[in-house]
Amino acid sequence: GISYELADTLSCVYYLYNNTTKELSLIHSNSGFNCCPGKLTANITTSQDTVLIREYEKEQGCDCNCLYDLYISIQGIDEGEYIIRFIEPYADGMEELIFPINLAENISGSYCVARKNYPWGI
Repeated sequence: GISYELADTLSCVYYLYNNTTKELSLIHSNSGFNCCPGKLTANITTSQDTVLIREYEKEQGCDCNCLYDLYISIQGIDEGEYIIRFIEPYADGMEELIFPINLAENISGSYCVARKNYPWGI
């Protein structure tokens, strides 16, 4: 496999689409959560052309925040144009992860935002 080191000032989403199974796979690299979050989950809703991914942690068990890679799979996505929007618990006031994709033209790609606030860029 490919190994890479992503700067801790970047929060990135990598996507890959399978048009046979209609599955959209996403990796959200450097997502910020409590260092002892319990279970990490994402609530995914689609409205017209927008895919909204709201990230949650079960608990705030430690007095610190950390960066994680989240793996998200969305079933039943047809080829077409979408806006992907992440709602993150620790990114208030920072640049949002919101970006367009066109699965009829590109089945894979990525989008990154730069972040300097804790727990990013430490």
